[in-house]
Amino acid sequence: MTTRLLMACLTLVTNAPGWSYPVITINDWYPGVFYKDIELTDSNHIHQVWDIFENEVRVAYKIILPDGTELYPETMISNDVFASYPTTAIIGEDSVAAFWREGGPAWYQVREHDGTVAVPTGMIISTPYVIRPSVHTSGDSLGRIHATFETTEGVCYGVFEPGVGEVFRDTIPSSRSTSQILVDGDRVHITFNGMDLMPDYIQYDLEGNVTVPTISLVEDLVQLGIYWTMAVDNDRNLYCLFLLGRTYYYISLFKLNGETGQVMIYDKMICAPQGFNYQRILATPSGDSFYLMWIEDAVTGYPKHIKFAMIDTNGDFIIEPYSAYDYTDEEIQQLKILRAVTNEDGDIFAVWDQGDVEVGGYWIVLGWFDHNFLGVEPEEEEISAETSFISASQNPFTETVTFTYTGSLNPQNLLIYDLSGRLIRRLEREENNTYFWDGNNSSGNPVSPGTYFVKTEDEMQLQSLQVVRL
Repeated sequence: MTTRLLMACLTLVTNAPGWSYPVITINDWYPGVFYKDIELTDSNHIHQVWDIFENEVRVAYKIILPDGTELYPETMISNDVFASYPTTAIIGEDSVAAFWREGGPAWYQVREHDGTVAVPTGMIISTPYVIRPSVHTSGDSLGRIHATFETTEGVCYGVFEPGVGEVFRDTIPSSRSTSQILVDGDRVHITFNGMDLMPDYIQYDLEGNVTVPTISLVEDLVQLGIYWTMAVDNDRNLYCLFLLGRTYYYISLFKLNGETGQVMIYDKMICAPQGFNYQRILATPSGDSFYLMWIEDAVTGYPKHIKFAMIDTNGDFIIEPYSAYDYTDEEIQQLKILRAVTNEDGDIFAVWDQGDVEVGGYWIVLGWFDHNFLGVEPEEEEISAETSFISASQNPFTETVTFTYTGSLNPQNLLIYDLSGRLIRRLEREENNTYFWDGNNSSGNPVSPGTYFVKTEDEMQLQSLQVVRL
């Protein structure tokens, strides 16, 4: 019965051109979300690590192909105790290291490309965590593991040699919690929360020396999302994708000079989706552009979209955001915890939690993108009643905004909804298929700063528009 329900849910998803139909990679479902990570070897061998095994909270491992074919069976790699919050890193040429927490201490195991155990399960960090239990890691060319983790003193940076143990540790000055780490050649990039819980940056060399002292990236926030990612371009500059909260949440891009730490792009808004969005930034093989992915909520509050975009090194869109996977036909669908990797050809492999209230749990789904579709003009580009678009004169806007409708339906009205799905304003069509909004609700009162949704009255058009008022 459960299998039939899972397959029924998959039939309701719409995948965009170039994106595979999603495949369930973990057949069992679990009442809570799966924490997980993936790595890629040999272009298409997907090493998957997650924290439920035979319906117990244990860390498991398997290797699959993009079509879901199993190359190495599901295997428990943690000790047979409560184990969770797995992360992964590539070590050396093509070995995959998995890390997780068993209570406070952190454990790890290293697997070869074919799944053979290279380093058996062992403790890597004995120090208990404070707030965020995940250990974030990145491998270097010497086959060592660089990791950040929390102690009572703040965020620690440690270097470990698999099978040997810790060779270096430093507590990052004025650090508090939540970090990410990326090794790029001889540079170790670390972003973390400072004592003010705002994002900071520090750089080390491979010997543990500070090469760029702590830099404060941004200070005037209401909240910082706990999930962010980093990537480097072909000039070895660093790009950080944060979820920032002010009067609204938005995904923001920062670019830092890889040698000096100088901020080259400051707080550039990519989009303003709802909720915690597990945003990912992935360098393309050329290193002069980036893939972006994130989970986006629907008007109902349920996360229903896996979004994709592509930007250049200035943070400008090469490909505007669109739904790679659209679950809006399923009212009770929920998506969580997106992870993604690329290969040397530029293909993307992503996994996420797909949940359903009727089933009563989550399972893990894989989707992948064929890089050959980049730059291909899809048939849907032709303007028709099925492919129509709403655009805004400015987004975000402050006082007023004008919407333009492109397509053959020519709706008489556009409808403005707030985040709760409540209709707050009906706009009448003006000349040239434009619709003017003065920022007021139907009672003539100014709406609050935040995110709003624009749709056609007959709801025949497929793409709604999300706008932000500052």
